[in-house]
Amino acid sequence: MKKNKISLTTRPVFTSPGTLKYVGKVRDENLEIKQICFSNALLESNIVQDISKLEIKVGLNNWIDVNGVHKEAEIEKLCNKFNIHGLMAEDLLNTLQKPKLEVFSDQNAILTILKVPKVYENQILLEHVAVVLMPNLVLTFQEKDSFNVFDTVLERLQRENSKTRKNGLDYLFYVIIDLIIDHFFLCLDDLTDKIEILSDKVILENYKNLQNEIYFTKKEVLVLKKTIGPIKEVLMGLLRDDEELFSKDTLLYLKDAYSHVKEVLETTENLKEEIDYLTNNYHAQTANKMNQVMKTFTVFTAIFMPLTFIVGIYGMNFKVMPELEDPNGYYYVLAGMGILSVGLWIYFKVKKYI
Repeated sequence: MKKNKISLTTRPVFTSPGTLKYVGKVRDENLEIKQICFSNALLESNIVQDISKLEIKVGLNNWIDVNGVHKEAEIEKLCNKFNIHGLMAEDLLNTLQKPKLEVFSDQNAILTILKVPKVYENQILLEHVAVVLMPNLVLTFQEKDSFNVFDTVLERLQRENSKTRKNGLDYLFYVIIDLIIDHFFLCLDDLTDKIEILSDKVILENYKNLQNEIYFTKKEVLVLKKTIGPIKEVLMGLLRDDEELFSKDTLLYLKDAYSHVKEVLETTENLKEEIDYLTNNYHAQTANKMNQVMKTFTVFTAIFMPLTFIVGIYGMNFKVMPELEDPNGYYYVLAGMGILSVGLWIYFKVKKYI
C-alpha cells in the first residue's frame, strides 16, 4: 500500500508571535469566501469577491465560511476587518496545528482548531478546520480541498424551521463541532470494515502484503485516537468555562457532543485492541506455518539420514565386503532402504509428528 508524501510549506521558526505564515500543502487556488446571513424567516448566501465590502448584517446571524487558508494576505485582511487577534490568525494559517481551544476574553471570542478525518483513496486524511465564535459572527476556515466540510450545515440552513435556523450562532458553533465528530464515526466504520477483511485474510492464510495492510490500518486507528483526544479537551474546556457566548440549551448540546467524543475514543481503543490481537494472530499464524514447513523438512531429513548412512557404508573402498560379491546384493540394499523409509514414515504418522 503506497502512501503519497505531501509537499508542505516550511514551518516558520525564529519569528515573533502573531506572524502570519501559511503552513500546509502547497496550493495556488484562489480562496472561496461565502457569507451566510440567516434567521428563522430569512436566509441569504453570497460569494464574496472583495473582503473590504464585507459587512455584518444587524438582526441576522452572520456566518463567514472561508474555503482555503493558503493566501496569507487575504487572511490577514479578513482578520483585520473583524479585529481578530494576531495569535488567533497565526493558528488559522498553520494546518499542522493540533486541535486546541483558545479564549480571548478581551474580544469576547473563542477559537477552536479542529481536524476533520475523511476517507480518500482508501486512506484516512486529516483536514485543518478553524472556528471563531464572536457575539455576532461565526468565522470558519478550512483547507481548499475537493469538497466543503460544511455542506451538510448549509443544507440544514436551507430548510425552514430547522433547529439551525431557529437558534443562534452558539448553536451553529455546536452544529459544526457535531458535524466534525460525525466524520470520525464514518472513518471508524471504514476502519471496522478493513479490520474485518484483514481478519478473514489471516484466517484464510492470505499473507501477501498482509503485514503492510495491518501496519497502515493500525496507523490510521492511532491517528484518529490522537486527533479525537484533543477535541475532547476542547469540549471539556467549553463546558468547564461555561462561556457567556453559549446559552443553557446549547451547553446541553455540547454535553451531548462530549458524550459522542467519548464514544469515538472508546471505539478507537477497541479497534486498537482488535488490530493488536490481529497482529499477534498474524504473527502466530506465520510462525505456525513456518513450524509446519520446518517439521516437514525435519521428517524428510530424519528419513534420509539412515539411507545416507547405508549408502555411505557401501561407498567405502574396502576390498573385502561380502555383500558386494552377492549378485542380488544391490536389490537387497534397495529393498532394505525402501522398507526402512516406509517404516520411519509409518512411525512418524503414528506418533503424529506429521
